[in-house]
Amino acid sequence: MKCNHQVRQEMASRWIRSKRPCYERRVNRVLESVLVGGGLGLVAALKTHVLAILLALAGLTTTASAVDSSFMDLGTLGGEYVDVQTISDDGSVVVGGAENADGNNEAFIWTQTGGMVGLGTLGGNSSFVKTVSGNGSVVVGWSRNADDNREAFVWTQTGGMVGLGTLGGDSSSVKAVSFDGSVVVGTSNYADDHEEVFVWTQTGGMVALGTLGGDDSWPEAVSGDGSVVVGTSYNADGNNQPFVWTQTGGMMVSPGSLGGEYGSSRAVSFDGSVVVGTSQNADEYEEAFAWTQSGGMVGLGILPGQEYSYGYFVSDDGSVVFGLTEGDDEDEVFVWTQSGGMVGLGILEEEGSEIEAISADGSIAVGMANDTEVGFLWDNVNGMRDLTEVLIADNSLESSLAGWDYLRAKGVSSDGLTVTIVGNGELDDSACEGCYNTRGWIARIESPVVPEPSSLILLGIALACLFGNARRSV
Repeated sequence: MKCNHQVRQEMASRWIRSKRPCYERRVNRVLESVLVGGGLGLVAALKTHVLAILLALAGLTTTASAVDSSFMDLGTLGGEYVDVQTISDDGSVVVGGAENADGNNEAFIWTQTGGMVGLGTLGGNSSFVKTVSGNGSVVVGWSRNADDNREAFVWTQTGGMVGLGTLGGDSSSVKAVSFDGSVVVGTSNYADDHEEVFVWTQTGGMVALGTLGGDDSWPEAVSGDGSVVVGTSYNADGNNQPFVWTQTGGMMVSPGSLGGEYGSSRAVSFDGSVVVGTSQNADEYEEAFAWTQSGGMVGLGILPGQEYSYGYFVSDDGSVVFGLTEGDDEDEVFVWTQSGGMVGLGILEEEGSEIEAISADGSIAVGMANDTEVGFLWDNVNGMRDLTEVLIADNSLESSLAGWDYLRAKGVSSDGLTVTIVGNGELDDSACEGCYNTRGWIARIESPVVPEPSSLILLGIALACLFGNARRSV
């Protein structure tokens, strides 16, 4: 019996193949109207590329084949445990920490070609990864230095691990990094021990961003383009407040509140235009919010039967927000959109679920059940499903999962055709009966989200307009 996603993909495949002659005729007319005479060779080349784009968006090319699903152990650094943190947006780099042969925690990077490689330290005995840039080129975290103090670092393939210093105190750590790795944000203390958010760049070094009038501030995220930093700061009254800092404005500002005294910013869209987080409302309950420069702070609501909601993640374009609702009942993950409002994703286990990561477009989310730590995969086609069941039932990976238990997803990336998920799990230790070691894993499966045929039509229209404009401008 075919799975639902296979049926949907085959339907989309038949639809787009049936329209291929129409696409060819229309692309012929558009492109051949742009260039004539000696440009016919270029017309043919452009025609091929445009058709390839149209078919690729449907998950099809003349040589396309089904995605080969896989699940594999990431290996170790010589110790017993591995703690995966996340994966780069392009799915090529996994980062985390692992016990090395000396029994200390060491930051690692994993790639398909190089396997797991330890990143070393800043002179101390341990290092820890926080995250990796979207393009996979820069790893950030903190390490014990020669004085045994915690110091923020950046790591690159060419430069290795480089300490970022402090703001005058003895400690610093990293929270986030821009897509290309050029902007790093974190926290450092001063000599008087109060903490502030910093921005670090190769040219400018570590620069403090200040506070909202209180003693301390902490970052939560930086926009993909590196232009906006968000987080939490004490104000003059000693209350936690959300903050937004922009390169153009150069100073930390509060995005407001929902009527209460407390709040925090947790995530920001790629271009920095949409900020999400949590604010205390007029009824003194914490409520998820979305903020824009033009619209200000807007409460996203609370699911029926719950008392609180928290905004944790936002898609790159700012249109999809994910978070968590809490109350007397089980915690439930939610998704919010402008058109659909707040919708609960369901409960995988009796004790509720928590969300760990989302794909850049907001179509896929991963997390785990609170009590049993059973991992889940959610997509906007199939809803929330047990991750292990998806890997076995839909992707025939039962043999690859032999010896594994309690798979917990920590990161996800998707290119539209393939979904790559990373996480931790308990792997049976063959040398010790009944013993399990915490290990890291990576799984690649076919995307459950099938492109809508209408999106292909829209792209075709856009391309036609583009070439038409190009012709008029000649």
